[in-house]
Formats: sequence, C-alpha cells, structure tokens
Amino acid sequence: MALVVLPVVEQRLDAVRGQAAEPAADRCRLFYLADLSIAETAMVMGCSEGTVKSTLSDARARLRSELEDSG
Repeated sequence: MALVVLPVVEQRLDAVRGQAAEPAADRCRLFYLADLSIAETAMVMGCSEGTVKSTLSDARARLRSELEDSG
C-alpha cells in the first residue's frame, strides 16, 4: 500500500524533520520510509528498541502539535 502525502502535509513533515536531531530523523526515515520494523531499525541504528519507540513517539507528538497549531 502506497502512502499518499498531500503537498501541504509534506511541507509540515519537512519542517518537523528539520527540527529533529540527525539520529532521530534517521530512525524515523528507516521506520516510516524504508518500512523497517522497530527491531530492524534498532539493529541498523545500533540502539535499543525502546530508543526507537521513544523517538517515533516524540516525532508523532511533534507532528501532531504542528498540525494542530496550523489548524
């Protein structure tokens, strides 16, 4: 199943991505864009699964806040 992203949402995603520290952004890319599992992302990044889960949760919260603020 392909993910369709509207241009305005893509701009907001870019803004949020730009605020993320590189390792955090890389974890998000691997999980969401490369479609790796939590375990695979952790293995590639050399961190724990908990770190990946925490990073993804933080990224979703930032994105949610950004989308709500621009309402």
